[in-house]
Order: sequence, then C-alpha cells, then structure tokens
Amino acid sequence: MRVFSFGGGVQSTAVLVLSAQGKMPYTDFVFANVGDDTENPQTIAYLHDVAIPYAERNGLKVHQVQNKGITLYADIMSDNTSVPIPVKMGKIGQPAQRNCTTRWKVKVIERWMKQHAGATKQNRVPLGIGISADESYRMRTDDPEREPFVFKEYPLVDMLMT
Repeated sequence: MRVFSFGGGVQSTAVLVLSAQGKMPYTDFVFANVGDDTENPQTIAYLHDVAIPYAERNGLKVHQVQNKGITLYADIMSDNTSVPIPVKMGKIGQPAQRNCTTRWKVKVIERWMKQHAGATKQNRVPLGIGISADESYRMRTDDPEREPFVFKEYPLVDMLMT
C-alpha cells in the first residue's frame, strides 16, 4: 500500500491524476477532514463530486478520516488554553503557539496509517506529501521521534514539478 496525504488542492490532485496514469506509485489517498463545519465547503464538494469518483474509476481509493469527537470549529469555540489555529499575536505579528496541523491532520492520518497500512515504530510506512518544487522550503526533514510511524515522501519535488 502506498499512501498519500490528500488535501484536495492542486498538488494533491496532480498526484492523484499522475497515480491514475501509472506515473506515481500511490494507491490510497487520505483526506483529514477537520470537520464539515470547518473545512471549506468547496473542498468537501470537490472531494465528493470529483476526487472520490475519479479515484474509484481509476482503481484508487480516497479515504476520509476525522478527529474523534469534535470538529476544529467546535474546538476553537470551546474554552482552550492554547490556540488551535494559526493566528498572529504578540511581538509585531509573531505567530502564536498552535497545535492544529499536528492534532487535526498529522495524528489523524497517522492513526489511519497504523490501522490500515500496517505502520508501526518498527515498520515506518511512506506517506506522500503534496508539496511542489516551487514550495520546497515547506519540506520537513524526516524525524522518527516526532512521527514514529511514517516517513515523508515529496514526489512532486522529486519530479521537479511546480
């Protein structure tokens, strides 16, 4: 099983199409939905109306996963001690400490990888990330301490695609 983190944007769609054409090795695409009340409604519509049917027609799968129990919007509206989304605060617009990407995307996909792709600390599974060559500055070095079940691949960067 080859898994790709699907965000519903241009880069993820490019990898979905290239995989359907046999030019990339991914068979399963995982979309971490932060909540239908939080996600852009156009992204949810695209996922259901375009991406999932396209994947199915081409022998691929798009899996929608979600944080258990609460949506990001509900979390934001609750009384929290940390800031769950990126905001500018403090000294001259410095970003505040936040936990949204890890809690709402990384950990949710990691849980799916453990349940469905056999990811363990002894068997780290590759996870494709949709960063293109023109935004390679967003790539992160593989860190088994931080993400012990997966190691990241950047197929668009590897292909020098922008």
